[in-house]
Amino acid sequence: MKMDTIRELLLRLSKELADKPVFYEAAIHHLLTEMFVILARERHCPPNIDKSENTAFDLAERILQYLTVHYADSIEVSRLHERFNVSRSHMYDHFKQATGHSLNRYLTLYRINQAKRLLMDTPLSVTEIASNVGFGDLSHFFHTFKAETGLTPSTFRKQAGHEVQPYRLS
Repeated sequence: MKMDTIRELLLRLSKELADKPVFYEAAIHHLLTEMFVILARERHCPPNIDKSENTAFDLAERILQYLTVHYADSIEVSRLHERFNVSRSHMYDHFKQATGHSLNRYLTLYRINQAKRLLMDTPLSVTEIASNVGFGDLSHFFHTFKAETGLTPSTFRKQAGHEVQPYRLS
């Protein structure tokens, strides 16, 4: 089962590298992170050992699942530990150990990647996208997006070739 997953991730990585579609670097980063989590779990939790619900990797997996579903919500990362009934430091340490990123960094990267996808695939306004991916403050979204990509959201959309055309009556 795990070998099939790793094989599929490697095939997807290979395709990204071969085709080099727009923003393939972000896709590669995501796929590598996913593979590293699988491999780290395998190393630290061999199949013959019954892993408890509080292991670092299980906790990180539950947090990742939660963030993937709720990234657009207003998430107070500093209070997230209450949801998983662990100490704040335990949560932060175990998440970083399992993923290589801090919780805040992971959530920011995930939100920015979702914003990129929406900028490329939808005609939503930048304001709507900022709200849809969990940024309550538009200026914070602009600043963070530019810091992560080197581009403003509008410039990113234009360079991706998905500039929204105004609707015209024929």
